[in-house]
Amino acid sequence: QLNPGEKRIGYEVLGFLLITQILVQEYLHERRVKDASAKNSGLDNNDDGADNETDFTLISTSDLTPQEIAARKCTLCLSQRKNTTATTCGHLFCWSCIIEWCQNK
Repeated sequence: QLNPGEKRIGYEVLGFLLITQILVQEYLHERRVKDASAKNSGLDNNDDGADNETDFTLISTSDLTPQEIAARKCTLCLSQRKNTTATTCGHLFCWSCIIEWCQNK
């Protein structure tokens, strides 16, 4: 129970933290894209005058953050996903893991 004069913290703090997290992740993503673009422009020696910018950037697994690596793991076997498949609800698993889970279920 709350004492008189105490106020319960609402969802405002959670909303602020979520917005802060999204902004930080966006900043880090933009910085990675900018750094990768700078590296790629230094490697391209194309003299035909064409614009060398691309709409995407390939990132090797060594450039991934621990959160991004964890997002690529299968939640059933807890290892890197192999032959990734998606369920109708959008969750991603290894093909062999989801087949085994379905057989056991």
